[in-house]
Amino acid sequence: LIMWQNPDYPYFVVQKLDADGETRWGQEGIRIKHLETAFQQKPQIISDGSGGAIISWAEMPGEGLPAYVWVCQIRADGLVLCENPLRDLTSAINIYTRLERDGSGGAIVVWEDHRQGMALYAQKVNADGSQQWTDNGVPVCTELPDASPRFDTTGDGEGGVVIAWIDGDRKLYALRLDASGHKQWGDKGILIAKGVCNLPVKLSGNGENGFIVGWCEGKEIHHPENSYVQKIDVRGNLLWGE
Repeated sequence: LIMWQNPDYPYFVVQKLDADGETRWGQEGIRIKHLETAFQQKPQIISDGSGGAIISWAEMPGEGLPAYVWVCQIRADGLVLCENPLRDLTSAINIYTRLERDGSGGAIVVWEDHRQGMALYAQKVNADGSQQWTDNGVPVCTELPDASPRFDTTGDGEGGVVIAWIDGDRKLYALRLDASGHKQWGDKGILIAKGVCNLPVKLSGNGENGFIVGWCEGKEIHHPENSYVQKIDVRGNLLWGE
């Protein structure tokens, strides 16, 4: 599965190659129209596990107009399921979303949200593109500082998602949402580290063998001195020391 942005027109192109390198979705691929915005979109693409694709992106037109978070499903035969955005935001400044498979043909998307201050929200869609959780998404963390939080996600292996993020006090947290969107590691998640640098945090794992999170620490927010990894089990216990 490959996706790229057309430099001359406001659409993404999605293409599928088979094992012999032959295109499966026409010679020119499938076009997904999006808004022309002041910020370059950073779309995500993942497999749906059945020969199709799931893509996500955020749109920010600017000038006080609403911003949108989109998830589109493309079935193995090339049929596109993409009618309405998941979220119509009154304002948004971060163009990044994170997208994870749910193991049943659907996906979970996490995005930065500004409806009541800075926050992270998540929504799940099924294989037909229908929203599965609360309207406008489930809050992961709220009342964050104005700076865009660094965050990463991974599937939990049971239809849910794990999110790790850095807050404004340079603290690293992680939280798990189960397949129904309920928080599993406390309302505010688990504290993993303090004094974390404002650099990308990385998260991986599938639940069966736990999850691995990596980050940098240092005396100054933008100058790392050491890097660390920690392992978390499905119950939210830290396995590799403090």
